[in-house]
Amino acid sequence: MKRVLVLSEAKLKSFYYNKLIGSYLLFPLGIALVLQFLNERINNRPLSLEELTMCINIAAVLNVAYVAYVTPATLLAEEKEKNTLRVLMVSSISGLEFFLGNLLPIVLVSSLVQAAIIPLLGIQFSVGQFTMYMIISLIGIVSSTVLGMCFGILSKNQMSATLITMPLTMLLMFIPLLRNLSPTMKTILDNLYTGVLMKAIPKLLANEQFSLSIQNWSVLIGELLLSIGWFLWLYSRNGFDKD
Repeated sequence: MKRVLVLSEAKLKSFYYNKLIGSYLLFPLGIALVLQFLNERINNRPLSLEELTMCINIAAVLNVAYVAYVTPATLLAEEKEKNTLRVLMVSSISGLEFFLGNLLPIVLVSSLVQAAIIPLLGIQFSVGQFTMYMIISLIGIVSSTVLGMCFGILSKNQMSATLITMPLTMLLMFIPLLRNLSPTMKTILDNLYTGVLMKAIPKLLANEQFSLSIQNWSVLIGELLLSIGWFLWLYSRNGFDKD
């Protein structure tokens, strides 16, 4: 456990020194503020409920589906480029310790960003509403982080990590945002963890009662288990370095 904490602390420091990763992590908060500012300036009034929902949806999905997903892939690819990954793998750090040491910092920071979006936009959730929002977000963040580590294993460098993560980024981000264009989009949305989050946010903002259905839980837990299963399969074949 001590080695996990040391590795996690090193990762947290790398977020500060790596400007690219730092910008990834702060991007959702910046987007939320920019969208709020532009909407208020253009309409010359406070945001309506519909506009506020749009701002939160974009920022929250961006954080879950992009930041928590691309960050671990980029970090793992960067360690391959610098050969620090091989050094760690032949040291006393086990694969599980390395996995947790990479997973926990990203989940922690992404969860804090997800939580900060709410007060940043001046929203007041009840404890129950905020808890539901964070439960859905946390499961999605963990799923995305594990998926990002999978693509990090498959990547040779940071450039390839960016390229191979794009298709899934498009699926997780843009289909939820374009859900009203066709019934097909809505069907796909219903089976994505980002879709569950986007369906919950409007109800929570409107102070409507929202509870996760069996389908919602199946999507959230099922896709989390699938991402972990894929990671375990890749790791059993390649370790953390496919090369």
